[in-house]
Amino acid sequence: MNVDKVQNLLTIFEAPEPEPINLVHLFLQELEKSEAPLDDRGINFLSNCAGVPVRNNRSKFLQASEAAPSIIGKELSTLRPILEETTLLSHNSTLKQQREQKIARLKWLAERLPEITEDGKTTRGIEMFCHHFDHPIVRNFLQLLSFDPALATLFGVHFFLFGVSLLKLGTQKHIDQYLDKADQLEIIGCCMFTEIGHGSSPLFETTATYNRERRGFVINTPSLTAQKCWIGGGARNATHGVLFAQLIIDGKEYGIHPFIVQLRGRNGVNKPGVTTTDLGPKMGLDGVDNGIIHFDHVFVPYDALLDHYCEINHEGQYIGRNGNRDSMSILYKLMVNFIFGRKYITMACTTGMAMISTLFYVYPPQCLSKKGWEFHLTNLLAEAFAFKYASDLIMGENAYNHFNASIMKALSSTANQKSLQLCQNLYDSNPMTRRIRALVNSYFADQAATLTYEGDNYLLYMLFMKHSLDQAKHWFQGMTKLRFNSYAQLFKWALSRKDPKYMILGEAFLLAKTIGAHLEPLKSNEERFKVFNKEFQLMGVKLGKLYGTFLILSEYEKAAKAETEKGHHHIWDLYAIYAWNQMQELLPERLGKRKGFWDKFLSGEKPDLMPRYDYIAKFHDELVAGFGFKLEGMIDNILEPPPQSVSFDTAESLESRIKNAKL
Repeated sequence: MNVDKVQNLLTIFEAPEPEPINLVHLFLQELEKSEAPLDDRGINFLSNCAGVPVRNNRSKFLQASEAAPSIIGKELSTLRPILEETTLLSHNSTLKQQREQKIARLKWLAERLPEITEDGKTTRGIEMFCHHFDHPIVRNFLQLLSFDPALATLFGVHFFLFGVSLLKLGTQKHIDQYLDKADQLEIIGCCMFTEIGHGSSPLFETTATYNRERRGFVINTPSLTAQKCWIGGGARNATHGVLFAQLIIDGKEYGIHPFIVQLRGRNGVNKPGVTTTDLGPKMGLDGVDNGIIHFDHVFVPYDALLDHYCEINHEGQYIGRNGNRDSMSILYKLMVNFIFGRKYITMACTTGMAMISTLFYVYPPQCLSKKGWEFHLTNLLAEAFAFKYASDLIMGENAYNHFNASIMKALSSTANQKSLQLCQNLYDSNPMTRRIRALVNSYFADQAATLTYEGDNYLLYMLFMKHSLDQAKHWFQGMTKLRFNSYAQLFKWALSRKDPKYMILGEAFLLAKTIGAHLEPLKSNEERFKVFNKEFQLMGVKLGKLYGTFLILSEYEKAAKAETEKGHHHIWDLYAIYAWNQMQELLPERLGKRKGFWDKFLSGEKPDLMPRYDYIAKFHDELVAGFGFKLEGMIDNILEPPPQSVSFDTAESLESRIKNAKL
């Protein structure tokens, strides 16, 4: 090859790339020139190019939501940049870029937190979240935060798990030393609870051995299974953490106790004896730096012990206080501290269900007929309103109800994932909705962790099962004396009213009787624990689900009756659909015709709900608008709108759409 040919090739490669042709722009220009209406082929072409359907309900939603109050109140208007930046990162963005973006947003947010003034006293930051969690300003703020799951996770770990732990488990010396610094993010906190070998179960191996001579504790990870794992912020960002470890004094174990431990300096270098491992990319929440933390005989001073519930005097004597009687009582008090995280996850998942319902309304899946779309939308709305109305279970007089917070977290996160899975399936395999599918996939991946962190849902169902057993004892004055006929009467009454709420309650107490009858005669808790784990674990999980669902239905029914008195009769229909859907999901064996006498007696027919679906469809606009989401600044920020829109109501038939899509 001669020099001239090489020079010519170099000239070709160095030439600037031609400007890409914007087919959508050219198409719209030609359409404007011709003044012809947008036909079906044009609609499909624009939808395929945009990845968002041109055939949608944008104009209807814009009109319906105009008068509805926004989910973001005026007091939070300064936080709108969160929404303006809440877009899907490029698939080519690195893990480092995602983490840097989220930690920068966290610092920006910490400087602009809302304040609450009551009785002349102004509170903000950690103290505000601890003492005013159910205040409307706080609830609106947390709803806004849930638009960005990775940011919400970092925020929750620092302000709730770390910050509230300091406030609730520490004493004044800890508040004076750390609280202001944590509020201003001069220190960034994490919560070191989960271990590789034990998950969320408090059978921890990590030890904190009291050293009398040095008046402090030696923190140690004795085995690989004792390493603290999946710690949010543990890989890179957290400078400090609240550690839960087994307290040992003179060789005697005193149960799980909390300590504040510094992990690294502000320069990011780990402290001596602290080893952290970055867990790297995950299925979702890549903006959160989850890590594994290992301690090799790290000494911390006595004041590292968060000593609200205990103290150790200079002679090494352990003294319990504030209701701390033994290792089990302090463990329960420590677990109650996690109520804030569970309540926040419930709120985030409730907001998520509302947002998915809104998205489903604005951009119907193109594979559905109008009737099919209305059916699925009604089910999404029924579930979203269930958790919206059930929020009183974790607010007000129930603000510190650990059992309610646990079951609401488990049920709401499961329901949210179910709604997202439905949308994944319905938006699948259609180029017209590919960007919606990408958004739903991203949100699904980010929200998957809600099933596990702050207590795995499986464990929370079993925790709530204990509360259900106690309630059964209260209702029936001891399970061992209960006659089966009492349950039969309960079912007969429920069936006569066609009331799935009480059928679910009856089944829950039937399971409670079965479990209780086997566990009550056993002599020790250890024996009961073994028998339960071997024979009744699945039954206990179902019991927790059933009784939790009964509580939600009770709150839903109360709200539906109140709305009916105001003339909003469609809310009662929404409640009825949700109640029977729960009955179908949890107790399908109790529906339909049965052969045996008792089976026939304890079962019933599911009523025809289609007239209710048809009636509710008339109120879809009002129901969706009531969630408070807007197109401008919200929906359009997370999903770029199509270049034009055509009403879904006046759309062609499904068969015609499929035919034109193929063309």
